[in-house]
Amino acid sequence: MIFRKKKIRENYEYKLTPGGTIYIGECGMTVICEIIEGDFKKEKGCEYFDYDEIKGDITVRSRKDGDRIVPFKMKSEKKLKEIMINKKISPALRNSIPVVEAEGRIITALGVVRSDLYKVTEKTKKVLKIKGEKDA
Repeated sequence: MIFRKKKIRENYEYKLTPGGTIYIGECGMTVICEIIEGDFKKEKGCEYFDYDEIKGDITVRSRKDGDRIVPFKMKSEKKLKEIMINKKISPALRNSIPVVEAEGRIITALGVVRSDLYKVTEKTKKVLKIKGEKDA
């Protein structure tokens, strides 16, 4: 038998400044946001987007019921919860995964799925690199 104290989900939302770093105490993660110009080498655990295509604010927030994302290389939306279930992420961990939005649309659930929106192409001049690092 396992006893757990039920944790109340903490809702949060922070503006993510390109070129900046933010610590999210609610999920024990630091989110690093860089802008890269020119050639770059992809790193494991990072997400890359065409920065020039993003016109509005970028925010990092807690997961909400009904969140939807257009997964990379797909054309239609899927529920974020279904993606997490398919990836066998336990319900206890799902709320500790930050969601990043641009212009009100989810572009990534850090470490889980990235969106097909704002893809880096050969025409991309500025790349937005987002990385999440969990506390040790």
